[in-house]
Amino acid sequence: MITVKYLALTVLVVGVTGCADGGTMSSIFGPKPVLEEGAPFGAIAFSVATQRWQIESDHPSRLAARNRALSGCQEKDCTVLLEFGRGECASLSLDAAKATTIPYVAASVNAGSAINSARQACSAGGGKDCKAAPPVCN
Repeated sequence: MITVKYLALTVLVVGVTGCADGGTMSSIFGPKPVLEEGAPFGAIAFSVATQRWQIESDHPSRLAARNRALSGCQEKDCTVLLEFGRGECASLSLDAAKATTIPYVAASVNAGSAINSARQACSAGGGKDCKAAPPVCN
């Protein structure tokens, strides 16, 4: 199932002067984002050094999703572990017992499967107390 979100916005511009392009709406709100085929996109970024992570969703391009995940992770060693697309959910699992410090990620068409797959991968990788992040869906 695809959920479509609509935002109704009414703008009243009174007395706009001094805009370089004559006061057009694009000068106020910026250019429209270019939607990449298959949008929206999401990504998961992770830092091995600090165990920080960031999951992002609903971005118009793969690059936008990657960049937001990396900036949200806020560490120099953050890397993108997973990208996911339209109609997919993703989760990340880590071992709370620290038997392993490897992150495990999974994407699926539903939230429950994404969590279960990430936890199962963590357990299969030697995790003793695998905890999964809440799933994020596009």
